[in-house]
Amino acid sequence: MKWLSVFFLVFLCASGTEIEPGDPEDIGPDAPQGTAPPTQTSDLPEETKIELSLDARIRQLLEHYKQDDPLGIPGVPIPDPMPIPDFEGDFPAAKIKFSEAELQQLSQFRINYVRTDLKDLKVWIGMTFDTLQVVGRYRMSSWFSTSSGDFNVTLIRVHAEGFAGLVVDSEGLMQATNITFDVGFKDITMKFENLGFFGSLFQGIINSVGTFIFDSIKPLILGQINDQVQTNVNSQMKKLNHILPDSVAPLDMAMAMGRAEIQENGMDPFEIPEYTSILGTGVVVKIFNGTMHGLSTIHRTGDVIFNYENGSLVVGAQAATQRLKGHFNWQLDFKVFAPRGKISLQIDHLDVKIGLSQPVNVQKKPRLEVLQVNLGNIQARSTGTGSVDYLIEFAVNFLLNGFRSVVLRTMEKPVTFIIQKELDKIDVEAMIEEQLPKLSELKNDL
Repeated sequence: MKWLSVFFLVFLCASGTEIEPGDPEDIGPDAPQGTAPPTQTSDLPEETKIELSLDARIRQLLEHYKQDDPLGIPGVPIPDPMPIPDFEGDFPAAKIKFSEAELQQLSQFRINYVRTDLKDLKVWIGMTFDTLQVVGRYRMSSWFSTSSGDFNVTLIRVHAEGFAGLVVDSEGLMQATNITFDVGFKDITMKFENLGFFGSLFQGIINSVGTFIFDSIKPLILGQINDQVQTNVNSQMKKLNHILPDSVAPLDMAMAMGRAEIQENGMDPFEIPEYTSILGTGVVVKIFNGTMHGLSTIHRTGDVIFNYENGSLVVGAQAATQRLKGHFNWQLDFKVFAPRGKISLQIDHLDVKIGLSQPVNVQKKPRLEVLQVNLGNIQARSTGTGSVDYLIEFAVNFLLNGFRSVVLRTMEKPVTFIIQKELDKIDVEAMIEEQLPKLSELKNDL
């Protein structure tokens, strides 16, 4: 399970963007993209200007995500409140100028999902703000009267959804690019003080004023989101990533590394453990000297899921091998005689589908959500017993092929239970702590 802690480290270090549930296909590279002038961050609190060490930042994030409803991301330099340049608008019978305005609660967002397409290197992101407030001064004037005072506009259930592409740059580093976001809100409330004579007039234009204010601050919100996605994520990826060739998808490279590791760890050929069983009739069945070849041919057969959904990191994968070949010796001990022989097997393929989830609150345990194993057609050939070999081959082929689906489905539930029992023993937080020194060494080497 060490790989799970590594996924967590990458997720935590790349954290810096957020949003609300939606259909990711509604947002794409051709969707309109908000722009905004560079945001001034000189007024940020001093603590946000101090760059924490990588291990300290990760520990800070781990503590943050232990909350029941974590808002924002600690350490990310988002100006809150954020100054808004003066702006004005013409409305029926009046002109309104807004000044000394600022946007509040911009740092109080909730990450709803981060959905990845590792095959095509794309990421969809969704976040929500319970409320965003715009406060400041207004001056409303017409040819017959003028009024001024404080104003407060509250945007309720603000949601942002976005799309980003991932590329391997010329230096071999993974980077975010082609970032597109859009933002909307569910409801709005407004309060303007000292309207006086304009009170009744304002009721007639209130909807237009609310839409105008939102459209005026929308580029600032999108500018901040765009900046945090690209600048913060890319800088963190530079600290974490190994060098990757720009001609090979990182996902397929990971599979190639997995195949090499199978061979280096002596798993291809894989030695089948010896097995002894005593039947009810007292006959002893022995299987020994078994090996299986072909596990290192494993390759990706479907998309790999690496998402953040509703407070949990979700990892899912599908993989398969090419044809597997194996053999084992067998012996039946009848006391008075003990026939023995050898069976050679060919399995067309082995398919595995697995899904795991781990809450970002690492005090909670990982869960096995999906486990499916499928075997292709099995062919067995027996040698060593003369004419009886044909009977053995028929029995083995009939049993293995005729009942393999039933056997596999029957095995899935108890195997899932056993795996989950082992997952419940895992201390993910301790595993991450164990990896932090190695991550710091990696950062120093880059």
